Amino acid sequence: MIFTKVINDLDKGRFRYDIQLMRAFSIFIVVFYHLKIELFKNGYLGVDIFFVISGYVVARSIINSLNDDNFTFLSFYAARSRRLLPALFVMLFVVMLISMFILPTIFLKEYSLVSAFSAVGLSNIPLYFGTGYFDSSAYTKPLLHTWSLSVEEQFYFFLPVLLVMISKTRNKLLYKLFILLISIIATVFGYFYFSQEARFYFPVFRGYEFLLGVLVSGFTCRLPSLITKILLILILFFVFYSPLEIFWNQFSISIVAALIILTKSYGLMEVGKLDFTAWLSTRSYSIYLVHWPIIVFYSFLSMSLISLFDVIFLLFLIICMSELLYRNVELRFRYDYSLSCTKLFCSAALLFSVSICIFFLDGLPFRVSEKKQTILNYSKEYKEAIIKDSLPIKGRIALVGESHSTHFINMFRNFFNPLGYSVVNITSSGCLPVPNTFVVNSSNGFSIDKQQAMCRAYTQKKLIDLTVEYDAIILSSRWSLYFGARPESNEGNVAKEYYLVDDFIVTNRDFSSLLSRNLFEKNMLNWIKNLEDSNYPILLVGEVPPLGVDLTKCISSPILNINECLPVFNYSDVEKILKPNELFFKAMAQDFDHVHFISPFNLLCSNSICPLFINDIYLYRDDDHLNMKASTELVNYFSVDLKIFEKAVSDSKK
Repeated sequence: MIFTKVINDLDKGRFRYDIQLMRAFSIFIVVFYHLKIELFKNGYLGVDIFFVISGYVVARSIINSLNDDNFTFLSFYAARSRRLLPALFVMLFVVMLISMFILPTIFLKEYSLVSAFSAVGLSNIPLYFGTGYFDSSAYTKPLLHTWSLSVEEQFYFFLPVLLVMISKTRNKLLYKLFILLISIIATVFGYFYFSQEARFYFPVFRGYEFLLGVLVSGFTCRLPSLITKILLILILFFVFYSPLEIFWNQFSISIVAALIILTKSYGLMEVGKLDFTAWLSTRSYSIYLVHWPIIVFYSFLSMSLISLFDVIFLLFLIICMSELLYRNVELRFRYDYSLSCTKLFCSAALLFSVSICIFFLDGLPFRVSEKKQTILNYSKEYKEAIIKDSLPIKGRIALVGESHSTHFINMFRNFFNPLGYSVVNITSSGCLPVPNTFVVNSSNGFSIDKQQAMCRAYTQKKLIDLTVEYDAIILSSRWSLYFGARPESNEGNVAKEYYLVDDFIVTNRDFSSLLSRNLFEKNMLNWIKNLEDSNYPILLVGEVPPLGVDLTKCISSPILNINECLPVFNYSDVEKILKPNELFFKAMAQDFDHVHFISPFNLLCSNSICPLFINDIYLYRDDDHLNMKASTELVNYFSVDLKIFEKAVSDSKK
């Protein structure tokens, strides 16, 4: 292997077709990932490849200017602004107009805040405090993708200063390596001490990706074709198969991408010269800008899962809109030196001002009817609508589980508080309320993550101790999630596979729905049997019928009639999902006197119909959670079974 340091311009004047290929590949996998194509389950890694490429390209540009002694900070920022901002501002303006007609009030308010921050290169900040990139609600955020542009813009503020400082040192390589090492240490530190959202959205944890590109910008090397092929196989492995956690996928593919840039493969260059590759690469920025808003708006107007026809239609729209943006905006202004920074600043200020006005006007509520606004408020006002617990007079009851138990809290407090019982909500997100049973999923390589570690340390430990502290326990969960593939919704990303394990050492494990179910039933039965002698009251609560899609955005849309959103239930499919757990819980209630079972599915649904409204109150917060107003109203439907359980609690205290 021969490394050659580039002093002047690395192959000055030659176009890197291999980088053109990498850019085309990156936008290709990102778009298909957002279209929820199963094969591209790790397509989000295209952004990480983009960051490495960006670090390389921008560093080469600055280094060339420094070597030619014509670099100025003003010229650099002006060039970057002409390259990025005109197309971004046009996209923001068009999306704002469409959002006013399509987005419900609260979603428009959230959108306007992100729009304002996008105009000034800071959208990653409100997005960090809002929706996670991998959450199902991401498909309600037309500007979610702008986080990466903001990270890139923020990096551009520091890169020129960094390279100018390095250019004045003797050992440039040593300083680059030192800075890269600090960035990697910060990233690894973030892995252990910061949330996934923080690591995803903030440049301090993304800097190493750009800096890898900066590092290889000063070198080239010739490697055997076998090494290049291995690197390509690794890229494909991480994108299409890798079961590693998101963080390690990002870290690994960034290193591989930097090595591919370093090798300067002639084979890749030949592929990069193809017309399709060139078209995709040159329009990659415009495609990135338009593809996500198109997908989000389409999902708002469509209440069905994305089909093959939908994918083809969306790709057609994305191609047409990106071509328009590229030809009429991106190409036009990239080298238009009459486009001053003052004009761009005024455009940013205008977009920021209009967006902030919409935000402070609460998302223009006059666009929707009072009934629609009420439905949306029920869904969004979640924690604020939880009934305050009363002081225990007769005793204390523990409600244990995850978010699918919390959505019953108002119903239980509405029933038990007047009878002298307090109902304490003991929940942890994603924590199955069964002792010694933990959830693993495909997104983290089927490994025990911090959330499940917290589950063991808190909720499940409490589950064993609760029998001493409380007079009864209510267990509730979205039980059916944990026996294989999670039901995919129109708003969600590629479906994840969820399974159960009984220890923290997950190596060489075979995962299947049957094994998970057997483990679940075994551990649940063992725990129930241990409490049999004490006749300790336990209430098992089944699942609310899952919608499969979040109708809130449809029902509260300014342009859609409520009736256009109904009906959505496929009763037989829902019954098939819920029936195994319903039968298991029912059998336990028959076998153990101290165990009681309530089936929301049976109580709510009749004649193959599951309601969406009760007493004119919409039931759901999203695709499978109740809103708190509905939870309060449901007490009348459950009162007979709750009275039986209350009597069991009262008798156990005698």
